Amino acid sequence: PVLTYYQALPGLMLSNAIGIDRLRAYSLDQQQTLVEALTTHGVHPRVLQHRGAYLLIETEDGRAATQQLKAAGVNCDARPLSRSDRWAIRLCPDLLNTNDELETAAQRIAPVLRGI
Repeated sequence: PVLTYYQALPGLMLSNAIGIDRLRAYSLDQQQTLVEALTTHGVHPRVLQHRGAYLLIETEDGRAATQQLKAAGVNCDARPLSRSDRWAIRLCPDLLNTNDELETAAQRIAPVLRGI
């Protein structure tokens, strides 16, 4: 149990040094960049007004989509949508992702999700 807290300490120190408000603003900017890149490639994420760090993209088969996206080098997961037979692919740009990496991700995501 102590090791967990020790391992988390550098991330906490970084978050405090940058500031939570700045991190949130940066996260929203990255999400917007990814939304625009995905839209350019024909994929339309659900953009909720009140959201955390994740973007959601609806799909029929979340398991297959996640497997194919991971094979394409995209780190994501999927969750079933409540009161629906559909799934949501969850994408969360990292603090260290560049805009070029977000564009590359969109290029990899689009053909997979258009094919499912």
